[in-house]
Amino acid sequence: MKLEINNEKVNRLLHRTELDCTITFVGATPTKKEITKEIATKKHAEEKRTIVDSIKQEYGKKEASFFAKIYESENSLEKVEGKQKKEEEPAKEKEEETSTEPKETPAEPEKKAEEKPEEKKE
Repeated sequence: MKLEINNEKVNRLLHRTELDCTITFVGATPTKKEITKEIATKKHAEEKRTIVDSIKQEYGKKEASFFAKIYESENSLEKVEGKQKKEEEPAKEKEEETSTEPKETPAEPEKKAEEKPEEKKE
């Protein structure tokens, strides 16, 4: 996985650095979590303060572009992004865990044989 930073802008008002990047990879498109780790190591930042907003890829290419933000502190991260971003990730992990568990199939409803009284013709 090769990470290339195309544009880096310091946003003093929101206390963050905004990155416009391109990533080249082999196999499946990397997840936001994998890209977050890669950015954090390259920019010497904590993973907690790094957020990947969107990953865009053209069909069939082994290259994707994305927008990321690195906040100066966790406090500024919570003020700007809110708690929603932090809570969103664990919720997705819980959904994945539950989806891997085998689902119970409902018991087949009992078939009721409707008995019709036979009419006698005389």
